[in-house]
Amino acid sequence: MTVDIFDTVLFGHDQRTERTCHSRSFIDKLISAAAPSLVGIAFAWIGFADKLPDVDTPSTTALFVFGLFFYYGTSVLGALCNTIAMKYYELTPQRMEEVRGQLEELRHEGQRKE
Repeated sequence: MTVDIFDTVLFGHDQRTERTCHSRSFIDKLISAAAPSLVGIAFAWIGFADKLPDVDTPSTTALFVFGLFFYYGTSVLGALCNTIAMKYYELTPQRMEEVRGQLEELRHEGQRKE
């Protein structure tokens, strides 16, 4: 899908730009950095302000619920966000075939001129 985005940018602006890849990498790093903070805040909220739970910590309902949420809930939320984003995504398979065909024509014209 990233290659399709690069092709669309090339088609629309007549220049190749890989900035899209860098911004995507930044978002991945930002979310990866924020995740431990969210878990720490959640643990502090349920009473583990001084020390995080370990193997010897007795199981509580709040600990179980937060464990389930962070293990399964965040994955479901991420999938839901991806589904919503893809619903409004303008690059359909038909549009990408059109862009690829037009880029291929431009490449052949460029080779004929040389």
